[in-house]
Amino acid sequence: MPSKRLDALIAIGKLIAPKAKLADELVSALETPEDYVDRFASELDQRGIDGPVDHLPWVALVRGLAEAVAVVELDDHTDAETVRRSIEQLGGCPRGAFAWMKHDGELADRSTAELLELTGKALLAKATQLAELDGEANRRWLVIVPEDRAAELVKLGKAAGYRGIELVTGARLHQATKERVAAARQAARHTAPGARGPARELRYFARGKETWTVSAAEAGFETCYEKPRVKYYVHHYFDDAAAARAGQKRLLAEWAAAGFREVDQAEFAALPHADTAYINWTAPFPDDASYVVEGKEIVRCTELRGDAIVQAAGTIGYNFGELQSVYHCKTAAAAAKRYAQHIAADAHFPAISRTEVVRRYR
Repeated sequence: MPSKRLDALIAIGKLIAPKAKLADELVSALETPEDYVDRFASELDQRGIDGPVDHLPWVALVRGLAEAVAVVELDDHTDAETVRRSIEQLGGCPRGAFAWMKHDGELADRSTAELLELTGKALLAKATQLAELDGEANRRWLVIVPEDRAAELVKLGKAAGYRGIELVTGARLHQATKERVAAARQAARHTAPGARGPARELRYFARGKETWTVSAAEAGFETCYEKPRVKYYVHHYFDDAAAARAGQKRLLAEWAAAGFREVDQAEFAALPHADTAYINWTAPFPDDASYVVEGKEIVRCTELRGDAIVQAAGTIGYNFGELQSVYHCKTAAAAAKRYAQHIAADAHFPAISRTEVVRRYR
């Protein structure tokens, strides 16, 4: 290994865990890989490594950091509580980094990818950066560093030349949510009779070639609207079950007043439908709303609408509003307070005007 690559690996170790002594292990993984593999055979076997491999020095770095409790290993089926406990054990994790979990109405349904994006976003608000040091199959190894040293960490990763270090900022939250919702809907369509757990009741409504579906969901209910070349989902959240039932009753009454009638599954299936869960549709952009840009390509909109907060997002130039969340509050005052909290949580993202958003989609 060229000395520059070894120096970069050692520098990464010192940046993440200043007190850990990793140099000897890294040199061993390079100069005597057979001995290194024999020494850590049981641990390496868990990563499918039974002999010297080109990236063994990087594996040695991750192993050494894990031993120093400076990196956590999570799989793609990790729940919210495990994510919290795992990351809180890392040195440098700020107090209150997971306060957001108390206010997330979708927490129980979140995928691991969503949980990590939300965690990364919350940590950035506290000047701390969550980063994915390594990943394979359904596992990933995560570290945290001061935000002002994140760029240095990425640069050192490139210098080492084994793995690209990914910063977790919340920019991929929208995509992760889309993937989770799409997977859940696909699983629901293919649930075999007699499968464990009760299936959600899905109701169908139609008006010409337009359709709505509605089903119960955590803390509320989910709907999907579709007509030729238009398709989007809306998850409605409420403070309690009674409010959710009343909210769904009002919505069904609105659909009926607009000319939608309830149909059975066979009639619904006979109507035109897109072949995919998402079709890259772009919704109208609300006039009186707050817009921020997450990363380089995700725009997110938050709108106060009476006693509700409406959030939507999209990939700039491709889609917008295909997945919407509506948080229903008991009063307009409560909604205004919650809206202010949403805006404060997004304050570290660059703001963008509606005019500029529209321009970027042209």
